[in-house]
Amino acid sequence: MIQLKHSRPILLPILLLASVILAACQTDGTENNSVPGQQSTVVQGAEQVPATTTQALGLDTSCDTSTPYTALWFQCEAASFALLRKGFEESLSNTRLQQAVITQSAINTPVPFAQVLNNPDRISSLLSPSAYWGLTLVGDPFRYPNSNGPNGARFYNTEADVVPVLFHDHTCAKLDGTVWMPQNTPEGTKLPAVVINNGSLVGTQPLYYWAAQALVRAGYMVLTFDQRSQGRSDTLGARGEIGSNIDPSVYWLNLVDAIDFLHSSRSKNHPWQDLCAETASTNAFNPLHAFLDRERLGVAGHSFGAAGATFAQSFGAKGAKPWPGKISKENPIDVIVAWDALGHPDSPINANGGTFTLGLGNYAGPVYNLTATPYPAVIPRVPALDLPSDYGVFSAPYLLGKNPERYLTANRFWRDNGQPAMVVVPHASTHTQYSQGLLLPSSSWCASNSEEVCDSGWVIRMAEHYTVAWFDRWLKQQGEKGFDTADQRLLDNGNPLTGAANMSWHYRSARYFSDRSGKAHDCDNLRSDC
Repeated sequence: MIQLKHSRPILLPILLLASVILAACQTDGTENNSVPGQQSTVVQGAEQVPATTTQALGLDTSCDTSTPYTALWFQCEAASFALLRKGFEESLSNTRLQQAVITQSAINTPVPFAQVLNNPDRISSLLSPSAYWGLTLVGDPFRYPNSNGPNGARFYNTEADVVPVLFHDHTCAKLDGTVWMPQNTPEGTKLPAVVINNGSLVGTQPLYYWAAQALVRAGYMVLTFDQRSQGRSDTLGARGEIGSNIDPSVYWLNLVDAIDFLHSSRSKNHPWQDLCAETASTNAFNPLHAFLDRERLGVAGHSFGAAGATFAQSFGAKGAKPWPGKISKENPIDVIVAWDALGHPDSPINANGGTFTLGLGNYAGPVYNLTATPYPAVIPRVPALDLPSDYGVFSAPYLLGKNPERYLTANRFWRDNGQPAMVVVPHASTHTQYSQGLLLPSSSWCASNSEEVCDSGWVIRMAEHYTVAWFDRWLKQQGEKGFDTADQRLLDNGNPLTGAANMSWHYRSARYFSDRSGKAHDCDNLRSDC
């Protein structure tokens, strides 16, 4: 069995607090993954369908409009917060999940030592606590090649070409990465691409395999990588530069380095390959470059990685610094997705801290930027999808109420600057839910795995749905998979799995973009009649 002693100090007070609320509200223990009300039906029709209204969905929005500290409000809060214990309970009760995590940890842990034996210059990679991809940092254990499920061996053997890579960043640290693309892609095909930008501290590639697999299945080339001082990348640059939260510029500058590597080719090496020493072990260029369309690029990021995506898309805009990459003269990013959350000038690190933020803007500033690195300007330049969390980092009940328009600030800022934007807040989601892992605070994500596949729960299902649809809307070309249905998927409030019934009642979800027919879809509350 997995031991819980490292998680107990944080989670026990939260669970005790939740039990007090539940007792006070005298709930019957019945749990659902959506607010009370009838389930909706899937909208049928062409791509440019109007958004389904709340009346048509039959949603009960009484929780949305409840007054804090009333009996109804406490009842709604208790029912929502009860869902947050499901992921933790699954970590305790799902013995097959536990065994898979232990088995994969045993496979992952020796790998960094083997890398150093083969390349002694990589000794600093062993200093990173997240280098070993063990226990929680395994992520979903059924998404590795040695698992027999549909996201394991079957995916790697029949659906994807997956190539490990190693490339330099601008300090000459070696970054560990992986290039993914659909298997059996015909010669001459040019694929749109997405770079995934990990979250901070211990964010590693496996925590985002869910997104890489979904994007490959949707027809994208994907680059995942670990930033300097995280995962299996070098901890130190050539002059001893440390990354991660000590120097958070890695979340935007390493992203630029990764984009340069993605765009490198046999005829145009990755720029730092020619500028750094110790290049024998690194890839000079993207090994799958022949299938890449360099004119279509998306970026998805989580937590500080979402902030990095926010900053990186700004480069080159009026009032921002020039694009710092070395292959493209201009910023090549065409669209971004922010998993908790899209930033804005007043709160560039806009991840939800939960109930303890008390509405204080950028809570992460003094905690996660230990060297006070200046943040770049936030200037909307490309379309942005925002997927924040409902309960944030601390995952505690909302005893102090909440500001339902908290996430509209960034998205309205995008809209007011002429860029399409959309925000979807999954109900009962947490900050760490976008980085799936054992014992992390979350609603359900692996309740069953009879076929060696976690059912993922509604949060990751929604994240996959909207992430892929948003990239399809702005990156796919006519005739490609997903082009014809992208708008319809983004507008389908009635989908029982990904629609309004599974959106937060604490925080408003909204959209501000036009479909391909030119029809504007401006709505400040997707759970209301608009």
